Amino acid sequence: MRKGVFDIKRKLTTKLTLLILTLLLILLSVMSGLYLIILENSLKTQIQARALDMAKTLAQMPSVQEAFETDDPSRTLQPIAENARKQSGAHYIVIGSADAIRYAHPDPRKIGKPMVGGDNQRALEKGEAYISDAVGTLGPAIRGKAPIHNENDEIVGIISVGFLKENIQDIVYQYQAKLIFLLGFVVLMGVLGAVYISRNVKKSIFGLEPYEINQLYTEKQAITESVHEALIAINKHEEITLLNRKACELLRVESEDQWLGKPISELLPDTLLPEVLKTKTAQKDQELTIGNEELIVNRVPIFENEKIRGAVASFRRKTDIDELSKKLAQTSQYAEGLRAQTHEYSNKLNTIAGLIQLESYSEALELIQKENKSHQE
Repeated sequence: MRKGVFDIKRKLTTKLTLLILTLLLILLSVMSGLYLIILENSLKTQIQARALDMAKTLAQMPSVQEAFETDDPSRTLQPIAENARKQSGAHYIVIGSADAIRYAHPDPRKIGKPMVGGDNQRALEKGEAYISDAVGTLGPAIRGKAPIHNENDEIVGIISVGFLKENIQDIVYQYQAKLIFLLGFVVLMGVLGAVYISRNVKKSIFGLEPYEINQLYTEKQAITESVHEALIAINKHEEITLLNRKACELLRVESEDQWLGKPISELLPDTLLPEVLKTKTAQKDQELTIGNEELIVNRVPIFENEKIRGAVASFRRKTDIDELSKKLAQTSQYAEGLRAQTHEYSNKLNTIAGLIQLESYSEALELIQKENKSHQE
């Protein structure tokens, strides 16, 4: 079966690195996309304002208005339009008549021909100045439109200032290339940072993988619940971190969950575990009375890198130990009796062997019969 990215057996360093990089890539991709969208919209807004301002300015120039009173407006308007185009950076400036016939155009061959785009009505019919997105002879463009009035405030022509959209995209692509380079550098730094973080995290958990920690935790739970002794552990803040089932029975509490994280003094006011934290010294076979129960307690400090991290106490009923002591004494007496009996029979066997060597067969047989009779009785 194919393993997933976060498979349980995958190394912790690999999982952390992949997780950090995934989050970093998602975040950077979203931020980059938003940045490019904002940049494009900002450029478009600036160019729209620039095109409209230029169209209005040219439409109000006296020289432009007076040119429409001459017999050949193109002779005056073409130089004005080309000069303004070169100075402003616009891609084209087109000046047309009230019938939308070109008087000025970047390509002189198109002068005298109708203006294209179909977006002149608002300026020629309503006298409005506006922004238009249309396709002209040079391609899709953002165009600022403004009507030209004569002295009698009549509309005699129109000015169209255009900026090609492809140039806006070129600017965006330039920023995009720089942004991709920057993103590559940030991702590289992210990889190094993710590896560093993951290694430090793993070092803090003794180089164990998550599944190994899970296995150790399961084994610890099984061991603490299977031992016959009651166990209580606290951290350096004197808070309970372990309370097995046997301890719950001796202390008459329902479950360990209700006491985990609470001060040990609330559960055992007379406990000496805090003293073990202070002295860093173990206490062996100490007597402790809880209610009517007499207990034997062992208290041991817990160290990590030579620093005290907590303490653990194990205790059993004194009656259990006394019972074991009695059984051990009886066993010792029985063993002593067997040893004495074995020694006595060894002596008798040596006596019989000596009689046989001396060929005192009748005496040896008599001794055997005597011992057998004694054993039967």
